[in-house]
Amino acid sequence: MTDTQTDWTPDALTVWQSLTPENRDIIIRNVYCSHCGGTATITDFTGWLHVSGDLILNGQCAKCGGKVARHIETGDPYRLIDGVMRRVDAG
Repeated sequence: MTDTQTDWTPDALTVWQSLTPENRDIIIRNVYCSHCGGTATITDFTGWLHVSGDLILNGQCAKCGGKVARHIETGDPYRLIDGVMRRVDAG
């Protein structure tokens, strides 16, 4: 995680901090790196919330320094569907 956490959106930081330290550690150590072709640890990461309410982490692979991201399903799946349906109905 970044030292200052200023690059995090407030809602994302709230969700991240609501996870247990053990779960945060598991997430940090289990990120797929397409450059390395396998599981890696994410470093220097920030977080934001997707419109669905899911947490997205963006950072660097600890092995190669390449860009990696981790999608953590923390939101309500119906929240995204409702938003899409409202756009369809309005259009």
